Order: sequence, then C-alpha cells, then structure tokens
Amino acid sequence: MGDVSRPIGNDEGVTAPGDPATPPGDPRRDDAAGGDDAAGGDETLSWSPEPEPTANPGVPASSTPGATSWTPQDVDATWAAMERQLRQDEDLARAFTRYDRKAGRVRARQAPPEAWRAPVPVRARKDSNPLTGFITIVIVVVALIVSYDRWGTGKVDPSLAVALSDHAAMPRVTSQQGPPPGFEEQPERLLPAVSTAGLEGSYAFLDTHHDTPVTWSPCRPIHVVVDTAQAPDDFVDWVSHVLAEASELSGLTFVLDGPTTERVSFEREAYQPDRYGGQWAPVIVGFADESEIPELAGRTAGLGGASALEVGGKAGYVTGAVAIDTTMLAYPRYAGEPAYVQVLRHEVGHLLGLDHVEDTTALMHPHDSSQTTWGPGDRAGLAILGSGECQPTL
Repeated sequence: MGDVSRPIGNDEGVTAPGDPATPPGDPRRDDAAGGDDAAGGDETLSWSPEPEPTANPGVPASSTPGATSWTPQDVDATWAAMERQLRQDEDLARAFTRYDRKAGRVRARQAPPEAWRAPVPVRARKDSNPLTGFITIVIVVVALIVSYDRWGTGKVDPSLAVALSDHAAMPRVTSQQGPPPGFEEQPERLLPAVSTAGLEGSYAFLDTHHDTPVTWSPCRPIHVVVDTAQAPDDFVDWVSHVLAEASELSGLTFVLDGPTTERVSFEREAYQPDRYGGQWAPVIVGFADESEIPELAGRTAGLGGASALEVGGKAGYVTGAVAIDTTMLAYPRYAGEPAYVQVLRHEVGHLLGLDHVEDTTALMHPHDSSQTTWGPGDRAGLAILGSGECQPTL
C-alpha cells in the first residue's frame, strides 16, 4: 500500500521549501526507489498555498494544521529576535537596577517625611489655678515698682523748679544793724492766693501772733541758698523741685540763690551783710550730722524752722534753715525719689510754719513715714500760711 498523506507535526521534522506548484513529497519516502512517485503518481500529498504573514515578522507561525512549516532560516531568525529581546530586557533590567540603587542612596540621605498629625489642643494642667497666674503678674509688677523706686534714675522734673538769682547782684549794704525796712517788698502779692476750698485734714502752726499764724510776706520773694558741702550732686535740683511744689500749694514766691559756702546751722545770724549784702540772710538748706547739729542725734532725720521778727505790732518770718541728717544718704530710694526728698518736704513745711500733727495721712506726722508727699491737711495749712499780709515794715 502506498504512503498516506498527513500533516507534519512539530516532533517529526520540517520539510525543505519547494516550488509551490509542485506538491511536496513525504520525507519518509525513498525518492530513489520511487522515482515515478516523485514525479507523479496515483496518490498525491496534500499541500496548501503560502500562508498569510504572521503578526510578528521574522517569527514563523506555529506548526499547526494549515500553518507554514518551519525552516532553518526561520529558526535562526527567531533565535536572533529572541536574543535581541533578551538583551533589551537585560539592558532595561540593569537600567532599573541602577535607578533603584541611585534612588535608594538619595532616599538614604534624606530624612523620611513625618506623618502629619492633627494638632493636640492645649490643656491646662490638672493642678493649675487661674489665681496662680494673677499672683505671678502681681509679683512681677511689684518687683518692677520696687526696683524702680530703689535703683531707678530718679531724675528731677525740670519743669518744676523755682527762679534762680545771682550772688553778684547782692543788695548794697547800707546798715550793719539790718536791711532797710521792706527790702524787695511789693505793694501787692507776687502770686495769687491759694484757695482752701475742698481741702479737709489736720494741720497746725508753729508760731502765732495775736491768735494769727506767723507767716512769710507774700509780697516779697523768699531767698534760698544751698549748702552743698556734704550733699549729692543733684541736691540743688531736688531743693528747687520741692520749693516749686511748696510755692504752688502756698502762693509764696521762692528764689534760689544757688550754692553757698556757709554751713547749715540754726545758730546763724539773720543778717549777714558781709556774705549776702544788705538783705536778710537767705534761707539755708543742707546736710549735717549730729556733731554739727546735736539735735540730729538719734532717730531725727531732719530739722527745719524759721526766724520771726516783730516790728510795730507786726510779726513775720525773715529767714530760716533746713538741715537733713547725712544718714539719709545711705537709705535706698523710695517712691521713685531719693529717700531724703521726703524729709526735705517735711522740713520745708516747718520752714513755712507748719507744726506736727497726729494725722497719719499727713506729711507733717512726726513719725509715720508712709506719706511721701503733701496730704489734704498739709495743703490746707500751706494755703493759710501763704495768705498772710504784706510786711513792709520788716
């Protein structure tokens, strides 16, 4: 029986290409023995026309029924394409490896981003107390005030000062017994009188004459000199400041004649023509100790007073002195001022005629130091002392 034509499987080899017009023979048939069959015969092998191009050029279709048979060239082309694809895949893999390594190094140098967290609301501590914060603020404010009182600048307000004069313009001496009556006296007050309306408080006077307080003449200036021998550098400025306060409260006029070489004392002469010319000796203000003024011994911080003169039934003050104990220079500042300024105000009150009172709200209390400036009673007493009459006979 002759060979039966059947499709060739992948496991049975491949056929050599031939002329499409000539049917291919069976590779298992001996062509030499059957030459006639090679040229033609009763039975022919089936064949199919050239198949359609495959989807991937260079790669033959699979050997399935009706598909094109594989050739050595097709195998070579397939292997070449596969090698190219492998090389491309390897190159791409190496590129990705290099990229991953580089990216990994970059990520190693950078800090990892922190996850976002919702802000936690601030909560007071369980043991917190609103009063604690308030107390802290109060303590800080008090500390600042105390620091300023004790270590602040304490500069004098330049807008509150009295007039200055020059010793070179001292009045001519016409008598060794006393100045001419009414020296510098004006027919009217130099400053308006101060009203006592609304001023309530305790006050007292050092001297009275016929049940009337002894006063300074409001129609002439009160001259003042400063003993700077033991005084701080800014003492003249503070004296001017306190005298300006007293002038506003009393309506009396002060003139600051500046420093003097005279030492502060209460035993001084009321008339010193060789030093101050033909006028009453100016009021003197300065620092001293108990060796110079024995009355400053003990707890006495200062002394102040005035000398009164009676002529023709009229009495009035013509000169005076204020002495502050040098121990006050060692005290810390108080109420934003040097500690001695409070004593200076108290003694200027004595200079103008105020006496001690028991009212603890008054500056003229003899012992209470809590009051640093003029109280209502002090103001009322100063207004009365400044409303006296002119004294042309003195």
